Amino acid sequence: MRSQSTTLTATGGVYYIWNNGVVNGSPFNPATTSTYVVSGADSSNCVNSDTVMITVNQPTTSSLTVNALDQYTLNGTVYTNSGTYTQVIQNAAGCDSTITLTLTLDFTGLNETNKLNFSWFPNPTSDVLNVEVDEVYLGETLHFYSADGRLVQTVVLSEEILSIDVKELTNGSYVCRLTNEANVVFRWIKN
Repeated sequence: MRSQSTTLTATGGVYYIWNNGVVNGSPFNPATTSTYVVSGADSSNCVNSDTVMITVNQPTTSSLTVNALDQYTLNGTVYTNSGTYTQVIQNAAGCDSTITLTLTLDFTGLNETNKLNFSWFPNPTSDVLNVEVDEVYLGETLHFYSADGRLVQTVVLSEEILSIDVKELTNGSYVCRLTNEANVVFRWIKN
């Protein structure tokens, strides 16, 4: 990004000399933060000088790698497909901030699990979600996704009936999916 144009103008004298090639009253584009010094003289040939600092704020860049469920929202933009995306927004200093998002989405589909020997209760719940699984699922990881598709918690299924503390999760709707089991997906509500 090219810096914005600025103009330095000294007054009260008959001539002025700026350092760094600046011409009094003429616009220029500073490339970096610098101190500019002007020397001038009045009609009695009294010489004086002054300084001014111009701060040039640099653009910023950042990268995000996100795994989400169904969709992902970043700065108001909703993404519904996996891929690499770029956003340019204004940073706190008023300069361009480029964000590169590498997004991998998993999709739940319309049907929840119909697998036997897999259940969850109570639903809704406010503190503990019990998940009952067949022993074939032991060792699998259960991924909890918020309604906006963010991964908020993971739990390894270590028992056939596992009580999972969900008190710290905010109220709302959640989707859970088992690792490597695209058909084992269920929804529940935290209240």
